[in-house]
Amino acid sequence: MKKSVYFKAFATSASIMAVATASAAFAQQEPTSGAGADVPPGQAPVAAAEIPPSEADDAEIVVTGTRIRSPNLESPNPVTSLDSQALAYTGETSVQEMVKEVGSLVGSEGESEVSSGENVLNLRNLGANRTLVLIDGQRFIGGFAGSTAVDTNVIPPAMIERVDVLTGGASAIYGADAVTGVVNFVLKKDFDGLAFDAQYGDAEDGDFRDQVYAVTAGKNFADGRGNLTLNYTYGERPLTLATARPQSSVDVHEQIDNLNGSTPEFVLAPGTRESFFTEGGARIDPFAIFSNGFNGDGTPFEHGVNIGSFAGTGEIGGDGLPNWILFAQGIRPSNERHIVTAIGQFEVSEAFTPYVNFHYSDVQNQAVDQHTLTVGMPTAVDNAFLPANIVTAAGGAPIFFNRWDIDSGFENSIIDKETLRAVVGARGQMTEHLGYDVSANFGRVDRLQTVTNNRMFDRYIAAIDSVVDPVTGQVVCRSTIDPNSFTGLSSDFLATSFDPALGAVSFSPGAGGGCVPFDPFTKNDAANDAARAWIWIPTTVSTKNEQFVLQGYVNGDTGGFFNLPGGPASFVAGAEYRKETSATDFDELSGSTRTVASFAGRDIEGRFNVVELFGEVSLPLIEGRGPVFRSLVVDGAYRYSHYSTIGDTSTWKLGAQWDTVAGLTLRGTISSAVRAPNIQELFEPRTNTSTSLGQFDPCSTTNVTLGSATRQANCATALNALGVDPATFNPLLGTFFPALTGGNPNLQEETALTKTVGAVWRPPFISGLTLSVDYFDIELEDAVIRPNTQSIFNACYDAPTLDNQFCALIGRDASSGFANFVEIQSVNVATIRTSGVEFLAVQSLPTDKFGTFTLSASGTWLERLDIQKTPLPVLTDDKGLFNTDTGGSSPEWVLNFDLNWSLDRWDFNYGYGYSSSTLRPPLVNTQRDTAYDFIDSPYVKAFSNHNIQVGYQLFDSARIYGGVRNLTDEYPDKVRGSLNGPSGRQGFAGRTYYVGVNVMLDDIWN
Repeated sequence: MKKSVYFKAFATSASIMAVATASAAFAQQEPTSGAGADVPPGQAPVAAAEIPPSEADDAEIVVTGTRIRSPNLESPNPVTSLDSQALAYTGETSVQEMVKEVGSLVGSEGESEVSSGENVLNLRNLGANRTLVLIDGQRFIGGFAGSTAVDTNVIPPAMIERVDVLTGGASAIYGADAVTGVVNFVLKKDFDGLAFDAQYGDAEDGDFRDQVYAVTAGKNFADGRGNLTLNYTYGERPLTLATARPQSSVDVHEQIDNLNGSTPEFVLAPGTRESFFTEGGARIDPFAIFSNGFNGDGTPFEHGVNIGSFAGTGEIGGDGLPNWILFAQGIRPSNERHIVTAIGQFEVSEAFTPYVNFHYSDVQNQAVDQHTLTVGMPTAVDNAFLPANIVTAAGGAPIFFNRWDIDSGFENSIIDKETLRAVVGARGQMTEHLGYDVSANFGRVDRLQTVTNNRMFDRYIAAIDSVVDPVTGQVVCRSTIDPNSFTGLSSDFLATSFDPALGAVSFSPGAGGGCVPFDPFTKNDAANDAARAWIWIPTTVSTKNEQFVLQGYVNGDTGGFFNLPGGPASFVAGAEYRKETSATDFDELSGSTRTVASFAGRDIEGRFNVVELFGEVSLPLIEGRGPVFRSLVVDGAYRYSHYSTIGDTSTWKLGAQWDTVAGLTLRGTISSAVRAPNIQELFEPRTNTSTSLGQFDPCSTTNVTLGSATRQANCATALNALGVDPATFNPLLGTFFPALTGGNPNLQEETALTKTVGAVWRPPFISGLTLSVDYFDIELEDAVIRPNTQSIFNACYDAPTLDNQFCALIGRDASSGFANFVEIQSVNVATIRTSGVEFLAVQSLPTDKFGTFTLSASGTWLERLDIQKTPLPVLTDDKGLFNTDTGGSSPEWVLNFDLNWSLDRWDFNYGYGYSSSTLRPPLVNTQRDTAYDFIDSPYVKAFSNHNIQVGYQLFDSARIYGGVRNLTDEYPDKVRGSLNGPSGRQGFAGRTYYVGVNVMLDDIWN
């Protein structure tokens, strides 16, 4: 669908809403002003707090985690809530960055060097596919191929009233994908006036510009029975390369051999070089660490001091390429977003209030990845560009080259994502005790990804096989004068999924094929301009997701005919139909049946639908029975689902809340959760690709003692059978090999059992104090994962014998023992168990002379994060790791502290975030006892971040503010390979300043 069509649809919807519209009122709120202006001077917001009870006895609120409407209902589930002012105090413009400091969301990696610029939320570090993101309690269309995970870039910050994070018992209420919980974005309703919000910032060292501008217009009409609110948001941040910071470029550290002793075995050092690659030039034996070779200018390749590191080829000094150049990619992708939101409602009568919620966004991201590289490419001795001195030095031995294509430029990825969503519905009260809500929800995402610098393997190997044309004396591709020669060429070790023997794909060998000779043995970039333009070409992949949801439910209470000792029972009963479709189309080159492009894939098309019946009940068993039994409420929920893919499933929830003496409330839940496999997991077609194992081979001398008790014996048996000595087996980077990957249509649902128990205490003798603590425990069975190459090889050799299903999926070269094949697909094998404690303290201190102070402290203690990635009873302890198997970092402790102060027209916020140190990759928890023997500083330093913001109410309708993020100018700790993994929560921006303004004209329509 073209953009013009989207805007026409928006204009039409807006016209309809001007007559009679309404918003899906998930939470009733008072009229609000622009972002950052909700809380008047003298009243501080609550950050990261439990949703407070209503102060009016007859006020009606709805708590995230239930559709039951009841006065003063609090949740038996732990719910963390951030209001709009708390979000504004973060100084962030990205929704994900605003909320990821919540302890349960700390695994949500954001703008880092491995990000495409698309942002997802990851609750409990169990994966984005298990986190359900809602807008006003209703589903939002997924932003990724074959997935329902929501790209939070499409959510307009200025429209957020609050964010509620529910981390237990949500699947029975909201359906699949809520295995670990729900993040619900509650948008502003009944907005009346005109608001302008603007913020601009940049880092002290530059290159991290960040800006967002929004205009919101709303009007109440028909004596307040109707409202129409429109918002337009524009945000922009540029692409930032690693060269913008020394910490991500010249100061990149590498794990190297400790040359000063045996303990620790490795140290971290800057200034390393990679002797495996030459800038141009050739190697006589590319897999020998100190092999002879030549630089691109024809001079002999000089080696430095070998210091081990990755594949054992790192050096200090010499002619090798500096490691920081090899990984000098992007450290923050660009982001430009246009978001249009329209919300409307009109109360025709108490029994009929139609509503509409319309969303359109166009978000563009740009990210750059590493240059392409070549490993072990054989070269014919008559190659027109091969220097004569290299041929002489080879003395008849084969000549190869390993080339990092720095002259080709980065692999540049541009993603343009258009999102359209429309919710149309009606709600009302049929009687005093019975209401209803019915809605239709349609969403569509069109995602176009263009890779502007995609290397075509067939063109590359043809272009470097250049000879002198005996007729013209010109350098030409051999395949131009001898088309049959192409099928006799060899691929390098990285392009193992492309077989030249089957012919070319992206061109036709011969005189009219257009092949342009490429000189791989030179540092003169200009000499290859024409060849690069022919080899590295743009390719595209498009994805279209559609979601359609029909939902209706009735809610009410039994007050008209029946009451329990604590009051009337409340209930919800409803049904839902949902259909999800996803189609991904690669162009004819990057999506060919034979892999020919560096960035490639296979088309995916799949769909499923689900019909569901659900119900909730809340039973007030006790009310006002003395100080110990002030109230006792028991609730439950049940959902039956029938999927077109996996059949029938069901989920349930039981919870209780007991208000006891002295303001103490005890609460707890136990619930089951279900997630059906998504379209990609089910329907991704089988395709050939390349993978690697290298020094992480479980049978290498470094790793053979780190697995099960049987690993060493199994590896010895396997290698001895090939004639390879297990005592000296040390695979290098060159062990790239073919892999077969794809979905699995036989997948079944994954199930989870979630338990929470906790307490909330509001001591009556300390005004304004709220304390809460909750224990959570989630156990996920039959989890859908796609084991990586490492996991499959480990599972093979960690089994009791080699006679197991995983050894049947792998292969090894008969002469070297190097891994040479693996088959990978999604499977229901994983068990995941996580548990911990969340706690919160909030104290409000109003004073007569010095304003109002609010202090809040929240935190999460991670007790465990265990993952069984295969059917083998082997648990991987992921607690406290820098990189986990299911998400980002998993620190044991996450703490946040906020101090808010307001007086007259001034307001001030100080925020502090902390997360404990994490184990460096590739260390695992079984190595903790010997971590200091393995490497110096085995832990990535703790994250510690200080933010401040100062605001001033310039006049009644305008607030100006300024702030500093990362006040102490912290940068990521040194990490092995640095840019091989996410930089973590700290980021490379350093100290950052920003200024902003909020203007609210609430009487403009009068």
